[in-house]
Amino acid sequence: MLLPSLSWHRSSAVGKSATPQNSATKQAAQPDDIPKSIAESVSGTLQFAEGNSLGLAEAMPEDKYPSVGKFDRVRSFEEQVKHVACAQFAFFNEFEGKKRPEDCEKGGHDPAKTKAELINYLNDSFDYSNRVLATLTPCCGGSQRKRGVADEMEGC
Repeated sequence: MLLPSLSWHRSSAVGKSATPQNSATKQAAQPDDIPKSIAESVSGTLQFAEGNSLGLAEAMPEDKYPSVGKFDRVRSFEEQVKHVACAQFAFFNEFEGKKRPEDCEKGGHDPAKTKAELINYLNDSFDYSNRVLATLTPCCGGSQRKRGVADEMEGC
C-alpha cells in the first residue's frame, strides 16, 4: 500500500509543477525582473554576504576575537574575518587584472588585530568589491578577460 501512495504523490507533484500557475513560470514571464547589467545580477548576493559578514563581525564580542591560542586545523574568528576580507580583495582584483594577495589562507597582509580594525578591514573589502562590481560591463568583464570576435562586433 505504501508504493501506490508514493507514486500518486510523485504524479501529483509533476502535474502541479507543469501548470501555468507555477510561480517559476510566472516569474520567468516578468521581463522587468531580468538583470540589465552584470552588477545588477550579482549585487544582491554581494549585499547579502556583506550584511551577514559585517553583522556577525559586529555582533561577536571582542573577547571572542582571539589572536592567540590553539586552533588546530580551524581558523579563529579573527582569522576567519581576515580570510573573508582577503578573499573579497583577491576575487575582485582578478576583474581589475591585479595580482591577488598570496596569503589569504592565513588572513592576508592586513595587520588588523582588534575588533574595530577587523571590521574596518572587512568593510574596506566590501567597499572595494562594490566599486569594482559597478564598473563591470558585458564588454569589460575585467581587464584579464580576452577580447573575442563578439566584443569587436559590439564595439567593445
